[in-house]
Amino acid sequence: MAEPEEEAASFLIQLDDPLMNLVLDYGEATARAATASARGNRSEAQHASRDGFRLLTEMFDLRDAEHAQTNRAPEA
Repeated sequence: MAEPEEEAASFLIQLDDPLMNLVLDYGEATARAATASARGNRSEAQHASRDGFRLLTEMFDLRDAEHAQTNRAPEA
């Protein structure tokens, strides 16, 4: 099992990852949407859902760009 300092360092490294930041932001947006919906605030729920969808799209775009970069054929 890793030491607490190693786990903390690993977590901080993950926070520096753009994709991980989008995942965290997406989680926040979906939580906001669920909370607003539970409170009956339809406008805020829709706004948060749109934010979540935008972030989800950004995640896929970033992932696709990273895959394209990694799988690019070597130049001759």
